[in-house]
Amino acid sequence: MFVAYKIIVLTISFSGVFAGTEISGPDFSASEWCSSVGTGRIPDPIHCQMYFDCNVVYNEVPPGLEQHQAECPYPNLFSEETFQCETFDTVKCADRIEPVNKCDYTMNKCNGPNCQPCEIYYPKCEGLSDGFHAHPMKRDSPYYIECYKSRLISVHVCPTDPDGRIMLFWEENGNCTAMT
Repeated sequence: MFVAYKIIVLTISFSGVFAGTEISGPDFSASEWCSSVGTGRIPDPIHCQMYFDCNVVYNEVPPGLEQHQAECPYPNLFSEETFQCETFDTVKCADRIEPVNKCDYTMNKCNGPNCQPCEIYYPKCEGLSDGFHAHPMKRDSPYYIECYKSRLISVHVCPTDPDGRIMLFWEENGNCTAMT
């Protein structure tokens, strides 16, 4: 798949600016770029969690990616300054799309016919305060989520109480409470 965008390649500076030979237009190919430079990383110009790495070579390209394209693990983003995946709150995405939800990451999207909605496993935290909240798809259950800066940090399950009874998460007090 060819993507229309403009990248300047040759020397990479800490500012994330590429200087030298210009590669632009719909004919840009990461494979051709990697063949010419041999090694290196460049940010995907559209998605902030994505990048191209000449050292990444797929025998079979994963769905949603291109040859040499890689994705930072959620919730990290690709820094144009360090050319690495960094914590989301330290990366400046500029004009690139900054995903907030785990389900917006390519590797978390289901590509098969028997998919369940991603949000069942990785609910959204947008609009929720930092801290613990009832799992929005599993209310009145032992499941709850932890949010930080609109991002899902983790999904938790309440333990059983000392008597082995199921505990449910109550958003009102932010605790797991034994059923009586």
